[in-house]
Amino acid sequence: MLAGNVTGESVSSEALIAMQSDLGATSDSIRHDATLHFSDRANPDWNSMLSETPDDGIITVTTTSDLNDTGSENFDSETLFFERGSDGEISLTEAILAANKTPGTDEIRFNIAGTGPQVIALHSPLPQISDSIVIDGTTQSGYVDRPLIFLDGDDRLMDGLVLDAGTDGSEIRGLGLINIGGNAISVRSSANMIAGNWIGGLDPASGDYVDSPNNGQSGITVSGADNVIGGTHALDSNTIGGNVSFGVILAGPSATDNTVLNNWIGVTRDGNDDAPIGLDGIGIFDSASHNSISGNVVGNARHGIHLYDATDNAVIDNAIGTGHRQTRTFGNAAWGIHIAGNSESNQIGRSGQGNVIVGNASGGVTVLDSSERNSIRFNQITGNAQLPIDLGGDGVDSNDLLDLDRGGNDRQNSPTLHSATLSTAGLLTVDFDLQAEPAGIYRVDLYEASVDAGSVGDPVRHLGTSVVTTSSAGTVSHSVIVTTPWTTGSGL
Repeated sequence: MLAGNVTGESVSSEALIAMQSDLGATSDSIRHDATLHFSDRANPDWNSMLSETPDDGIITVTTTSDLNDTGSENFDSETLFFERGSDGEISLTEAILAANKTPGTDEIRFNIAGTGPQVIALHSPLPQISDSIVIDGTTQSGYVDRPLIFLDGDDRLMDGLVLDAGTDGSEIRGLGLINIGGNAISVRSSANMIAGNWIGGLDPASGDYVDSPNNGQSGITVSGADNVIGGTHALDSNTIGGNVSFGVILAGPSATDNTVLNNWIGVTRDGNDDAPIGLDGIGIFDSASHNSISGNVVGNARHGIHLYDATDNAVIDNAIGTGHRQTRTFGNAAWGIHIAGNSESNQIGRSGQGNVIVGNASGGVTVLDSSERNSIRFNQITGNAQLPIDLGGDGVDSNDLLDLDRGGNDRQNSPTLHSATLSTAGLLTVDFDLQAEPAGIYRVDLYEASVDAGSVGDPVRHLGTSVVTTSSAGTVSHSVIVTTPWTTGSGL
């Protein structure tokens, strides 16, 4: 039988727990005296402290201070709970240090006193995260649908949160990151989720765009695999604006199979206010491959989406230069989608998941340099200053014999439309020729178009596809009946 006694005095520098047990002299009965000492630097009221117990794997931040005042950087979550620093609180810095030293996935929650947004001013870089973690700003009291925990970097040249190697399976949710001099969130590991964050020039109280605070570099950078930026739920969307460089970057050969889904980039979350990006809304660079960019609203950047030396990526169902309901235009300063370098086999649009590309100052989609075999299909591309699709970025190309010229998508020759006849039954018969490489198999998409006399039509709605094979001379003539309803007076 163990009898215990807990004693402590408020004027003492130690709380003493004295445990004594008087047992007999048999083999399983041993007399034992033990004295355990706990520092009471932070909490002289040890009766209160001892009534609490640390939640397994949960660390709760209780202050807006970013300081580590424990006197050490080598402690786990349980040690931090009982041996806090001189302020008696747990800061985000201390929580990350403890999580790094605690095996397994730890969850950092927030319980900071006060109402409304709480701003953690960062006077030095936060520790890089080295073990899997969940940092959940939605746990702060009062959270409904917008962050209440903001990290303010005061324009210091440092990154905000860094998921380093060893952090696979982490999650960063419901935070605001403003005035970060470097990248707001850097993801160097895999299978992480970054969701529901406000990143960049967004006012903590209203969510409106403001010229300051901005972030000095990019919003989110990803160099790992299988990460999800955003998500399927409305509260998963990240709002990213006011960054000097990029909104989201996927870069490097290890950046594969990532998903960028349903985010607001270059605009506020409701799409009603501009939040400009200095460079591109989304960048896929340096051999990044097999990534999916879907359901995002992207505007007010240089290029909406930029692919450079990128392979086998899918860019589908995005609204670029406008919102999904197209109630407002916020075009990009150059191209809606810009493909360059040696970018190959990327998919821009998919059946039932075409992109809406509107109001961009250069044009809709351009393919440059030695980029080839990039599929650009099923998209609605209207109201841009230049061509809806421009291979080479230099205006309308003339078809050349046997299509021997080279450049973006090999400067693919375009079909020549000869006639389009609408029958009394409402069926549209289209006759066209194609001059291309000999004995080639080609898909020819037909679109209903908005068009002014003498101009190149803007594709509005996909009507159908014909598959044709050119002769040994590189030519083919074809007639097709379009069964999809066609609006009388529209272009083709």
